[in-house]
Amino acid sequence: MQLCVGDNVGNDIAPARRLGCRTMLIDVYGLAKRGDADLIVASTSACVPVLRRLL
Repeated sequence: MQLCVGDNVGNDIAPARRLGCRTMLIDVYGLAKRGDADLIVASTSACVPVLRRLL
């Protein structure tokens, strides 16, 4: 499984989605819309429990 983690929809998430990767957006400002990424978290520390669930 591939997972791209990034904080910018245009530069990180969109290109990864075009390549078929699952995506996790770190949205520290709470601006993301549903569907911007497969997974959306509020901080880097919030990534850890999500990654544990995926393993």
